[in-house]
Amino acid sequence: VGLFKLSAVDDIRAMQKPAEHVYQQEQKIMQLGRQRVDGQYFIITAENSDALLEKEMQLLKKLDALIEKNMISDYQAIAQMLPTSLQQQFNWNLLENKLFSTGVVEKAMESIAMQKDALDEINKSFYESKENILTPDLWVKSAQPQWQALWLGCEEKRCSSVTRLIGIKDSQSLQNLEKLADGNTVLFVDTIGDINHMLEKYRHIASLFIVI
Repeated sequence: VGLFKLSAVDDIRAMQKPAEHVYQQEQKIMQLGRQRVDGQYFIITAENSDALLEKEMQLLKKLDALIEKNMISDYQAIAQMLPTSLQQQFNWNLLENKLFSTGVVEKAMESIAMQKDALDEINKSFYESKENILTPDLWVKSAQPQWQALWLGCEEKRCSSVTRLIGIKDSQSLQNLEKLADGNTVLFVDTIGDINHMLEKYRHIASLFIVI
């Protein structure tokens, strides 16, 4: 009789409630500015790194809208840290037009009594940097470990990256996230959901043996 009173739980999140002291530690870490990364994320692919960053930025605008609706807390993406080559060139031109060619930098350095040789070196370094584009492969070498994992690299004219999701509020939020994927260049991955599905499948198989 007791067997038929058992209820099945296929959600792994309900099976792994952390110990109280672990939970308290996690809350303190989150309050210090670090948040728990969920088991859901996007994989983005494109024909080159610039196209990939552009596609990431399009996705981030949609994620920002979900943040405003309190459906997720945050995300981590390379596009937050690394501009496209076009944007980098735009930024360089802006600095050149507003600061260097107008003499603003020179006057500022002279006001603090900087030696002419040092000022010449600053100008030389800046103008030599014009063609120095920071690519994801270069950026990832100096990035923090948690950011390095977001770059999956380029193979056969296809570049890929990961956008992590933080603090997904509920199942409705999860459904809204799934809708952002196009099934081709933007894929939504739900590792928790996959495990839950697997548990449900195994439970069904086990129930057949019990009946037999």
